[in-house]
Amino acid sequence: VGRDQYVLAMNRLLGDIVHDQVSSIKFITGPYGTGKSFNLALTKQLAIKQGFIVSSITVSKGFSFSRLDDLYREIMSHLTIREYESAGTDFEEIFDIWLDNLVSKYGMAASVQVIQDTLSKLSTYNQSFNRVLVSYIRAKINKDASLANIAASWIKGETNLAASDRLKIDIKGTIDRTSALDILKAFIKLMT
Repeated sequence: VGRDQYVLAMNRLLGDIVHDQVSSIKFITGPYGTGKSFNLALTKQLAIKQGFIVSSITVSKGFSFSRLDDLYREIMSHLTIREYESAGTDFEEIFDIWLDNLVSKYGMAASVQVIQDTLSKLSTYNQSFNRVLVSYIRAKINKDASLANIAASWIKGETNLAASDRLKIDIKGTIDRTSALDILKAFIKLMT
């Protein structure tokens, strides 16, 4: 009865991620009606309250973890952060918050250097992600909403981008199962 021990354990795990940069995987099992879904929702709320970006995906019978591109798309399509907790959010909103935080912390001139340093670090994960992110940043600076939407769509893993649109962001392909994990790592690094 009660969830105090569960909350303490989850808060400890979230604290380990923040302070020690240690992650773990937990499985919640139990018979029907024992509160598994409630505990998952509670964990999501705890993580959001502590400033994490959370992605909640439903694994159905046809879902395969071996299809990393599908997993990536699902993760990027179900992001939630504190500022948009009730409605969910997407890459554009998260990036805008990241950029606003940089400018308020460092000022505009120093933020440019931080962005360049970040892009340099991200290039070790995936060059395509880096090129698209540069295109996205340039589009935002130039107030080119169309180009920003194309770049954001690619970053979110959308596969139906026209070849002409991909050329605008200097990319030939889409996120596939060979690149999805590296691009997810780059996105995580960008947000930390």
